[in-house]
Amino acid sequence: MAPYIEYSLTSKTFGKQLETLYQKIRRLLSSRPVTISQKGCAGWEFIGYKKYVPGDNFKRIDWNVFQRWQEIVVREYSMETFRKWWIFWDVSESMNFFYKKECAQYLIASLSYIALHLGDEVHLSTSFWKNSPDPVWKGISHIPRMLSFLENVPFSTKSTNTPPDITKLRNNSKIIWISDFYDTIHQPIFQEIGYRNLPCVAVHICSEQEKKASGQGKYILQDAETGIQKTIYLSEETKQTYNIKMEEHIKKIHTFCKHYGMSYFLISPKNQIEQYCLEILRALRLFH
Repeated sequence: MAPYIEYSLTSKTFGKQLETLYQKIRRLLSSRPVTISQKGCAGWEFIGYKKYVPGDNFKRIDWNVFQRWQEIVVREYSMETFRKWWIFWDVSESMNFFYKKECAQYLIASLSYIALHLGDEVHLSTSFWKNSPDPVWKGISHIPRMLSFLENVPFSTKSTNTPPDITKLRNNSKIIWISDFYDTIHQPIFQEIGYRNLPCVAVHICSEQEKKASGQGKYILQDAETGIQKTIYLSEETKQTYNIKMEEHIKKIHTFCKHYGMSYFLISPKNQIEQYCLEILRALRLFH
């Protein structure tokens, strides 16, 4: 995909790239072997027969039918897809820096586009912004509405973050949590998800500017959510301390997810949305 900061979610350019990504996903799905659905995985459901034509998969020929009726037919399947995708999106003010917001928007748009084309239902919980009900989309007719909503979601200027409601999550739920994880409200929810053995992917967006401190001299820092200011002198020793603490923060989130059986992705707001989508879909066991 081209750099996502160049155009809007509703532009024709981005729409073409979404379609290209979806077609790639379709090819990956069509190349999978026919399997019986397993718990937490997408599988294939038998829907009937069709007459064999050259080029059909020999493995799908039903030889029992051939012995009875002397006619070569192949079994047809439809994909048993995930029924509900739950995407929890941190829209607190800290996510509104270093293109983390744009990265999350394009990632959510891409994943939702694929899910809606597969006939699934997408629940988006902007879990830190409760001015209106969380949207639910199903079917390709909802794609324009989905893209418009994502492009216009306001980010909170307050630090009063509230956890999302997970009581509606079921065994067929596929959960994606997108955040910079600068608070701790995700921890009890991740524990509950782990106890219930639900497929979950934690997408940790962290910019290169946040990972490594740069510059030197006197700075006035202001917390994006509380507005609290602090004057610091950025020396080599201060930068080294910051870098160590940031590494510890990233390692803590990764370890926490691993402990509760969740997939963890550390991503930077760069031009790798397509690769991120493929990796997340694999983690959700869409591909065998």
